[in-house]
Amino acid sequence: MSALRKVLCEHGTGRPLWRMDDHEVIEAVAWLLTDQRLYLVEHKPFDYSDGAFLLPEPEVDLLPAVGKKADEKEKEPTGWIGFKVVEDESGTPISGLRLRATFSDGVTQSAISRMDELRLTEVMDGDCELDCELAEASLGDTLAFVQVGEQASGEEDPVPIKGETKTQYPARGKFIAQVEAHKAKSGETIAKLARKVDMDALALAWFNWGTRDEQELEKHLEVFAGCSKQDQDGKLIFDDSNEPGIVYLPTAWRHEGLQTDKVHTLRVRRLRPLVSMYCQIDTDAPETQDDKIILETADGGWSHVIEIKNLEEIEPDWVKLIFPLPPPGLKCNLIQDPGKEGQASYIFQNEAQSVLFEALPRYLDEHDEEEES
Repeated sequence: MSALRKVLCEHGTGRPLWRMDDHEVIEAVAWLLTDQRLYLVEHKPFDYSDGAFLLPEPEVDLLPAVGKKADEKEKEPTGWIGFKVVEDESGTPISGLRLRATFSDGVTQSAISRMDELRLTEVMDGDCELDCELAEASLGDTLAFVQVGEQASGEEDPVPIKGETKTQYPARGKFIAQVEAHKAKSGETIAKLARKVDMDALALAWFNWGTRDEQELEKHLEVFAGCSKQDQDGKLIFDDSNEPGIVYLPTAWRHEGLQTDKVHTLRVRRLRPLVSMYCQIDTDAPETQDDKIILETADGGWSHVIEIKNLEEIEPDWVKLIFPLPPPGLKCNLIQDPGKEGQASYIFQNEAQSVLFEALPRYLDEHDEEEES
């Protein structure tokens, strides 16, 4: 203000400077700028070698908006907002999810969820919008949004499968999305399904099966979606009879109207990728009635049980086993348990998942041939 008063003293104002308050001084300088009697030039630092020093940068604009009153102050961002991300069914906190919050003043902050409460401070009071970018998201690192609230939704798994599943692993991921577990129908293709969610076919293949290679995609459609029919070009196509026939369709998630000065609980659900395999088993044979096929992680923290007596033959002596995929990165055991009358045996022990799923149909086929002989 002292520098501006000196400027006015040199140019003249027609009024005694000692009677002008700070706001009137700023208005007078603004008038000189408008009348082109005064110009603003780019600030350049002084050369310290000459013994000069830098003046501190002003903390507020010297020229406020026209019509702004002297006693009117900028609204300061003094609010806060808190987030917790939990698994819907268990309420277990989830860390590592990427969030982006946009506040009423247009300011955006990025954050990553933690096991405890995540709190953003010095934000503008009012409503907040929360979303998550899906660039390079895949099924293994994406969780489906359920609702905002303290209480579990009570919603059932959108992809129910037979068997008893237990897990001690908390849900993990990087992304939150709106995800539809779509049962593919006859006539649908990956390209058609991708257009429904504004994606290209290879991006949708990457989300579901982690591949953009067309040959690899064919293999995944057979193993994971259960596709068996081919078109005229020999490529696998969807059919109403495919089991499980599930393709996950993601869309960007966004939630508006979250109030500041509150903690909001976001409830999400893990997605359940499935793998299906055809096996030659006679479900009517007395010796198989009590048999169970158990897929488990080698550390015993996760397992899924399929009872032979609950399966229906899709062809004589052929059944389809549908397993949820185990937690990624863990080695697995596959066990055939005949129940109380026999000794459980390992089909595979401490094997990578890829080896397990490729070899299971071949093994069970050979195993049944040995029993017959």
